[in-house]
Parts: sequence; structure tokens; C-alpha cells
Amino acid sequence: MSTRKVAAADGMPEINRRTALVAGANLALSTAVLGVTVSPSEAAEPEQPWVKARRLARELSDTLAQCDEGRTMAYIYPASAGYHSNILFGDMEGSAEHRLEFHAKAYSMAARDIDATATSLWMGRAVDDSNPQRFNVIVVREG
Repeated sequence: MSTRKVAAADGMPEINRRTALVAGANLALSTAVLGVTVSPSEAAEPEQPWVKARRLARELSDTLAQCDEGRTMAYIYPASAGYHSNILFGDMEGSAEHRLEFHAKAYSMAARDIDATATSLWMGRAVDDSNPQRFNVIVVREG
């Protein structure tokens, strides 16, 4: 059995076979306990799309609770839908006018998807009882 010691610098512990073996065993134990070494076959599988969507929706819901005192909502469309804006934010407890504007914007997006020449949105409201059409949402086509 060798008792040869490796010379240590000032202030450093001496390294011999015993301390090297103990250090190696401690390292192996810590990596096994912490799961540091993961083989490729044990790697996590990709998150399923619906599981990911629900997780992200919960995270967005938690985040929206912190926006505007929890009054903000979002409509989210898939990126493949090709909308000009795939995310619409609105004030769910806002005035009736705010809610009408939010839904009118969604209507406008749908109109543009049907007819690419539809360019601008016009909203109107009857000022008195003489007009039987109380509310108007119109998407104007290019001339």
C-alpha cells in the first residue's frame, strides 16, 4: 500500500489515495441523489400540445389577474389563423362601450379574413328612438 502524498500548496489539504477515493465517492453519491446524470433515453418527452396549451393558459390567467386590477381578458387565436393580430386584449369589466368596441374589433378581423379589401371599421349608435337600428358595426371596403 502506497503512502505517497501529493505535495499540497500552502493552506491546501494534502491529497492522498484515501482522500481522492472519498472525494470520488462523494461526487458519485451526490450526482446519483441529485439526478445530475441523465441518459438520453431518460430525457423528458416533449410536452403534449393540449397539456402545454392548458399550462400556458393558466399562466396567462395568473398574469392577467395582475393587469389592470384583474379586469383584462384575452382572446387568443392560433398563429396559423393568419390574423393581423392573433391576440386581442379587452377590459371585461369595462363600460358597455368598451365591450362593444372589443367585439367590433373581433368582427372587423373576421370581415378582413373573408374580404381582404375590407379596411376600416366604423361603429355607430342611434342618438334617439327614431332609428330602429340602435347599433351599427360596419367594415368599409377599399374604394
